[in-house]
Amino acid sequence: MKSTRKFIYAFTLILLSVGVTSCLKDEMIEDQEIGLINLDAKKIIEIPTDASHEIGLTLLPEGEKQITLGEVRLAAENVAKEDIVVTLSGDTTGVFTDGEPIFPLDKVQIPATVTIPKGSRSVPLVVTVNTAYLQSEPTYFSVSVKSVDKKGYTISGNYGVVKVNAKVKHKYEGRYTLTGSFTNLVAANFFHITTLEPDYTVQLLTKDGSTLKFLTRTRPRVFSN
Repeated sequence: MKSTRKFIYAFTLILLSVGVTSCLKDEMIEDQEIGLINLDAKKIIEIPTDASHEIGLTLLPEGEKQITLGEVRLAAENVAKEDIVVTLSGDTTGVFTDGEPIFPLDKVQIPATVTIPKGSRSVPLVVTVNTAYLQSEPTYFSVSVKSVDKKGYTISGNYGVVKVNAKVKHKYEGRYTLTGSFTNLVAANFFHITTLEPDYTVQLLTKDGSTLKFLTRTRPRVFSN
């Protein structure tokens, strides 16, 4: 009887051992779907932006100008273990769906590829824009990650494309220091400044090609030239 029990016990251990071995070779575990996860397995290529996935540019009409839009980045636990060649695209098909006006695509030069160097996490994303074709209202172009030259990398579903809206910059945009006395022409009886502190500054921002937003410390105002 004891011999029989020992045999059953040993046989059960063998079955458990085979079962555990079989589980460890499960395809779903190997594919990182369940079980142990290799943090370096999901190496993601992305163009990081904020949640809007959009960058705004306001530029003077000076002709061709190189613009750094950010970077193409490897999102992974470790730095790149090899040179990673990333193919980019300026194709706007399916990117803009709300009738946004598109910037002339032959007036923006997007690099065909960029390389994230071995030992790094990113590479600058630099495009060349012919600013002479900018309008007072925003026009749009985009940069997308199209492919990666090596296996084992995933193109980000959320940050695989960046949208860019660009418009012409007003020639007087900038930060200014106010001096002297000023009167509110609309309500002079209620708003009159006779003295200002030495470093009272205001910011003029482009609203469109002919209009500026005048930002004070309290509220914005709009002026047209």
